[in-house]
Amino acid sequence: MSRPGNNPSLEIFITRVLVVATLVASVMVLDAMRGALLGPGPIAEAVDAWGFLLIFAFLLYGSLSYYATRIGYFKRLRTHVRAKRSVMS
Repeated sequence: MSRPGNNPSLEIFITRVLVVATLVASVMVLDAMRGALLGPGPIAEAVDAWGFLLIFAFLLYGSLSYYATRIGYFKRLRTHVRAKRSVMS
């Protein structure tokens, strides 16, 4: 059951904006790490960068999964029709 005044369409819009912001930030992180990932340097630095990238990818996956389930929940909430009491008894 939703809270009074909850607007599912607004929540879906906000979530979509957050998805775009997350993806833009992810591209910025990858751009900043490009030198450590692909450039010449000590092997330890490259291993650290790839380890960070792996952890970052798992966190990004979790975040995008959460956003997808949030959008699905609000789409279901938006189309939900409450059953009449006479049908339930």
